[in-house]
Amino acid sequence: MTKEKIMEFLVSDEEGLDIWCVDCPEKIEYPGHCEGGLPIEPDEVSCPCDLETGEEGCIMRAEYKEIEKKAAELAELVRASLKGGCTDD
Repeated sequence: MTKEKIMEFLVSDEEGLDIWCVDCPEKIEYPGHCEGGLPIEPDEVSCPCDLETGEEGCIMRAEYKEIEKKAAELAELVRASLKGGCTDD
């Protein structure tokens, strides 16, 4: 288990994106074109960081970086536990 794997789990899929971006005031949604009330093109979403959570321009960058630090700590705990070096405190 690595920090990168933990962060990938938190931000890489559709649910991860929803957690980070759903209420973001910087996100702009453009509805796709419709014909006869039926969508023929998907909606498009835009934001200052191109939906790359934690990158320059992301208003959640500070929170993301803090969670990234915690993910590194968690990965270290998991490695220690797997080696038998973890105590039950």
